[in-house]
Amino acid sequence: MRIKLLLKTLLTSTSSRNILKYETDSKKRKNVINELAGKGILYFFLMGYLILTAYGYGYMSLTEQLPLLNAIVISVMVFIFALMKVNGYLFAFKDYDMLMSLPFSVREIVSSKFLYMYVKDLPWVMSVSVALEIGYGILEKPFFTTYILWTLLSLLLPIIPLIAATILGTLAAAIGSRFRFKKAFQSILIFAFLILCVGAGFFSDRIAQTAEMNEIITDATAALRPIATYYPPTAWFRDGVLHGDIPSILLLIGVSFVTFEITFLIVSRFYRQVNSRLMTSATAKKYTMSHLKTKSAERSIAANEFRRLIHSTVYLTNIGFGVVLVVVLSVAALFVNIDQVIQSMFPGVPFTKEFLLPGIPLFVYFFVGMVSSGCCTPSLEGKSNWILQSLPLENRTIYRGKMLFNMLLFAPAGILGCLCLGIKFGGNFLCILALVLCEIALCAFSTTWGMVCGIKFRKLEWTNEIEVVKQGSAIAIYLFPNMLVTMLLLALFIGLGQLTGPILSNLVLALFASVLAFLCYHKVIRM
Repeated sequence: MRIKLLLKTLLTSTSSRNILKYETDSKKRKNVINELAGKGILYFFLMGYLILTAYGYGYMSLTEQLPLLNAIVISVMVFIFALMKVNGYLFAFKDYDMLMSLPFSVREIVSSKFLYMYVKDLPWVMSVSVALEIGYGILEKPFFTTYILWTLLSLLLPIIPLIAATILGTLAAAIGSRFRFKKAFQSILIFAFLILCVGAGFFSDRIAQTAEMNEIITDATAALRPIATYYPPTAWFRDGVLHGDIPSILLLIGVSFVTFEITFLIVSRFYRQVNSRLMTSATAKKYTMSHLKTKSAERSIAANEFRRLIHSTVYLTNIGFGVVLVVVLSVAALFVNIDQVIQSMFPGVPFTKEFLLPGIPLFVYFFVGMVSSGCCTPSLEGKSNWILQSLPLENRTIYRGKMLFNMLLFAPAGILGCLCLGIKFGGNFLCILALVLCEIALCAFSTTWGMVCGIKFRKLEWTNEIEVVKQGSAIAIYLFPNMLVTMLLLALFIGLGQLTGPILSNLVLALFASVLAFLCYHKVIRM
């Protein structure tokens, strides 16, 4: 009951329901409605995509693999989402001192924080589960008990991935707390864990596809089977749903709750110590006087944004992961056989590197442009916003500085990605130049459009950075059209590149993105 009380308080203090129920400011109510609408659209499209995927599995006579696919998608999604935010929820959060002063045990506080993460992930989990359940139900028409088992066991699937992410996040926090630059070191460890996950997924897929298989059906089945072998909870879910296997159901329930109890019994023992180290700051013992350097207002604001980035694990891991990933992938691409990689990504489809060459800027943009720092940075000022507003600076100068930071963060990674992939895909000098110009224009659009969303849906009243970085209205409004339009344009301009050549198609895309960036920039200045 005490954990339930803490969980209810956490949910109440961060939910949109209270704003809709009690807030009298129409602007805040409108922002909440827009946020809910944006998330609803994202859930709708995710479910639509998964229902179509279920039909594809049915067409290939793979309907029995849908429960396994459901368990894999939920587990991977929850693990990655949790690993990127576990430090913000469990460690060094702003109301730590107040919460620890309350008459609750450390284990109760840690458990309530974990359950809070679980509840926040449930909409995504149930969107995946319900969509694939609908597809499976239409194709197989199972007994009513199958639907009940599918739904109830889907609620248990996130627990083990959340616990795994919590353990890794705690290890990163414990190790990072011993260094001077704690936040940066934590972020490096989390990046390493995430890249290892991406690499493991890629290589397991390659292993599955190197076997001698002649049919797509056999390929897809073999690609899922190793995951069920190495991660038993997915197999338990599949057997429990398909066959009503009681031992599998009991194993999934028992292992989930036993690991929960053991994990938080251990974490709670050194929770205070890790937090104390993370929330103390180190200072250098030696100081040297040097000449003072002057910067323009925009460059000073950009430098301040950089300091905020490296001092926030949540901000850095969510905003910077795309940058790190595109740099790693781009450099790695120089040392691999790109034709084999393309065939592994599109098995059975006669794609060549020349065919995919026109889509390189949009592929790179998918990593560096899916999240913009402009969505978060106006809100991250929080309660210290008055300091910035008291400076003798116009708002347009402040916004220019924040946009400069976004360009300096994302554009170099995008340019590197286009250079490496353009060279590896066989592009000539003019082609690579067109790719780079197109990427710069796309980054400019991402910067200005993100700033429009960040200013329009600014939220200064928050207690945890995750409310802004991952759950804010600006992120939802920015992410949906950007993601959808990028996927559509990727297919469109690959096709256009076959007709006009990669140089002309990318120059057209660069012109289109530049016009949108120009319009968004003037919108920012007017705001």
